[in-house]
Amino acid sequence: MGKFNKKITVTTNDPQHSKQTLTCKGEILEAVNMNVKRLNFREVSRKSPAKPRKITIRRAHAGPLDLKLRPSRVKGLEATLSELEPGERYELSVTLKPPFDSQSIRTELVLDTGYEKAPTVKIPVYATVIPRVVARPKRINVPPKPPEDWKQIVHLVWDEDDAPYKIVGATSTDPALAVKVAESDNGPQVVFRIIEQRGTKSGKRATVTIQTDDPQIPVVRVPVYFRAARAARKPAGPPRRSAAKRAPKTAPLPAQAATAQPADATPPAVDAVPTKTEGTSPQGQEDKKPATAESAAPSDG
Repeated sequence: MGKFNKKITVTTNDPQHSKQTLTCKGEILEAVNMNVKRLNFREVSRKSPAKPRKITIRRAHAGPLDLKLRPSRVKGLEATLSELEPGERYELSVTLKPPFDSQSIRTELVLDTGYEKAPTVKIPVYATVIPRVVARPKRINVPPKPPEDWKQIVHLVWDEDDAPYKIVGATSTDPALAVKVAESDNGPQVVFRIIEQRGTKSGKRATVTIQTDDPQIPVVRVPVYFRAARAARKPAGPPRRSAAKRAPKTAPLPAQAATAQPADATPPAVDAVPTKTEGTSPQGQEDKKPATAESAAPSDG
């Protein structure tokens, strides 16, 4: 909803302008305005209703509204729609009341607007129901190489104050992970230990099932993750030579046959170089001038 900016490419038969880009600007008009577009109750109690949340809905660019609330199929979700100003302003009240079918609520409320161009309005609703019993901690992470005395303790916490439930047993899906029930000041607890180092593989997952005497929650499952060790970094090798320093690979030139030249032929010209002053070198040898084309040619007389 709101303003938008889109580009459209048009292909033509003009060879000099085969493609043209057009910019389309506009604004999507909303049928209604709401002060809240989604409801997130976060955590709600499984024993008492949540505090009601209210949304004010006003007519925006649509004609006079005729809002109708569709019934929700989610157990525990209650919503009522009130008309504050006919065709112009409404109020939607939403609350969550136990009992609930699941520990999470992910749904949406649908309103019929009575406006043909925008017939419905959807309002997402989210919530997490506090469970009857919670494992503390909720998951176990086993280090890559646990020490021999490694252990982890898990407690179960009930949401019922007057429920004297307790842990009666525990099992593990991994034979290398031993679990047992032990008594503590806070009641029974589950102790996790590694009994076989070779039997644990990094990166895999196991599950520990804790049995209780609670008829409503007879088992609680705790995931166990075996953390994978980080791979050792390879030592850096010698620096690679750049392309400029790399010697070019060229194929050897084919051998050329020697060609005979006439005796009176003029030798090819060579690049001129500065000549040294005639004299005697320290070893008593005279410096020689380099041959040039003029000196090598025969004189006329």
